[in-house]
Amino acid sequence: MSRVSRSTNKTILVQEICDAAKFYKELLVGRKFLFIFDNRCIEVVFKRDGFKHLTGVSSNLTALSFYQKAVKGILRSNQVWFDNIHPFSLCKNKIEHIKNIFQGEESNYYLLEDIQTDSAFYKFGATESHFTLCMSIVNNTDDYIIQSLRDEACFEKSVNVHKVEFILSKQNNSSLYDSIIFQSEESSFQNLPFDIIKKINSSLF
Repeated sequence: MSRVSRSTNKTILVQEICDAAKFYKELLVGRKFLFIFDNRCIEVVFKRDGFKHLTGVSSNLTALSFYQKAVKGILRSNQVWFDNIHPFSLCKNKIEHIKNIFQGEESNYYLLEDIQTDSAFYKFGATESHFTLCMSIVNNTDDYIIQSLRDEACFEKSVNVHKVEFILSKQNNSSLYDSIIFQSEESSFQNLPFDIIKKINSSLF
């Protein structure tokens, strides 16, 4: 690939990062997501300073500065780079995955439990088979934070696989979940235990 082609592709990818950051800010940051499975549930959040790591690119910018520049559309190609640890093709895939979080017409979502990768352990991971959002508990809270995005389903890396019944969402300042992101065909609110029902706005029933 010529130097001009590499430069052009990098510029295009940086624009895609900016587009993904705007999507991330508008639809994911500032919201909480409730995953319901096997009469259990976990609450999940996306952090502003988690965006940089999810893209898979390398940059000297801090995580928060990277995110803020990307959201404003002022991230520049000389502020990101790629290497053997952060390959261009993998980063491109991850950025596409970010823009597709909760956007597909999926018939099934799965929650993977106890995921062990070559470099880290995650208590849970959410997948619809194309990519996995890996998460760990936030210190001093009951919330899980999205910490990594894997360009794989990760079924074989997990100890347990659970079929997701519902994914619900709410604004961080709301007391009850009021939006349905996903509902499996066979699931019903009426079958949920009370400790989960009390987290959900009755308008969804």
